[in-house]
Amino acid sequence: MKTSDKLRFVKLWEREHTATAEAHKLSARIDFLNRIESPSRSLEVKEQAQSLKAEKAYDKIYAGTKAGTFPANAVALCSVELGYLAGYVADCYAECVQDVTDEGYS
Repeated sequence: MKTSDKLRFVKLWEREHTATAEAHKLSARIDFLNRIESPSRSLEVKEQAQSLKAEKAYDKIYAGTKAGTFPANAVALCSVELGYLAGYVADCYAECVQDVTDEGYS
């Protein structure tokens, strides 16, 4: 795996994780506000935007995996660069690799 591919892999996962965490935080806030009052539309729009960002990052990771740019052992190759995200990425990327593998057999 080339260094540039490693950096791209890490940046995409950082982007996906940040957007997913923010979307979850906003979703929890919306759920809370639904219990006591109606949440603002802008809060809902922000949550949708963060979810879309996470989805776009994941789509790029999926495309890179499907194209062979990111090998199945990419997490192991990038574990130092991923740092604290390594466990999160390992769980998510295993599913991504499985999806790509399953798609190849369809």
